[in-house]
Amino acid sequence: LRPGITAANADLAAQEATERAAALALVSEVATGYLQLLELDQERTTAEQTLASRQTTLALARQRFDRGLISELDVRQFEAQVAVPAVRLAQIEQAQADQEHALDVLLGEGPAPIPRGTSLARAALAVAVPDSVPLALIERRPDVEAAERAYRAAAARVGVAVAGRLPSFSITGSYGGQGGHPRAAPDPAQPGFSV
Repeated sequence: LRPGITAANADLAAQEATERAAALALVSEVATGYLQLLELDQERTTAEQTLASRQTTLALARQRFDRGLISELDVRQFEAQVAVPAVRLAQIEQAQADQEHALDVLLGEGPAPIPRGTSLARAALAVAVPDSVPLALIERRPDVEAAERAYRAAAARVGVAVAGRLPSFSITGSYGGQGGHPRAAPDPAQPGFSV
């Protein structure tokens, strides 16, 4: 029984490590999603600035067209150039809405805008990535710990299997009397019955 108990305890520890790994993965996904949202904010700012610049250029081109300095074809080309950042801005706004929804799902909240406390540049400066990772950090990873516990459980099950191959015996006892079944009693009406 001892190897079976050891295997069950190792299974429990492996499940606990798997739970910690899931929590760590959730936190990681939330952090990554938030950084992607900040990146989309930065892209939106750039797209808005580009759109404003091209709209200003288009307004100047129309003024020059009104004065007869450029052709209508030139104005149409400037109009086409305004459409590119406008389309990109619409794509970014849709991506922001999708990312906010994904974060709301991860956080277990209803659809709502995600408040931003900083810019992408400040968030990137706040994260310090080490040059090397110590072995102790790898050993503490929940997925590595879960695999180790699962290995221990499997090794303990080998002991259970070996014990199952050994001969076994059981001693049973009973108390009381044992009588025949009433239907099995001889019937006096039958031929050959004698007392």
